[in-house]
Amino acid sequence: MTACEICGRREALYVCRECGRKVCGECLDLNSWLCPECLSRVEREAGEARLPELSLLVPLGFLLIFAGIILLVFSAFASAPASGGGFFFIFPFFFGFGFGKEAHPLLFTASTAVFLLFLAFFIYLLVKAWRIG
Repeated sequence: MTACEICGRREALYVCRECGRKVCGECLDLNSWLCPECLSRVEREAGEARLPELSLLVPLGFLLIFAGIILLVFSAFASAPASGGGFFFIFPFFFGFGFGKEAHPLLFTASTAVFLLFLAFFIYLLVKAWRIG
């Protein structure tokens, strides 16, 4: 009978997968197969490990895609034979549109600015949550 190398009281039935000590069932964490010392070290190292910083390429890519869509919409509005415009609201976005010679680009620009501000705030919240988590 081999005694547990941690407590020394019970029979060692397991081996720690990290350090190789012979450990009893009471001293071994059966979920991770680690002795208490290795388990605390692994948990400490996992707590110190950080997620990689969110690359600026992701939000920049979304903004470039959005800018391309805006350019397509402007070109479609500018080439329309009729004229008009308006806006609609789908929470939390305001959408303004105009086409033809009497289009209202200011309304469209303002709604786009509101959307971009919301998008920037949303990206800020994602980055903040990523760093905390």
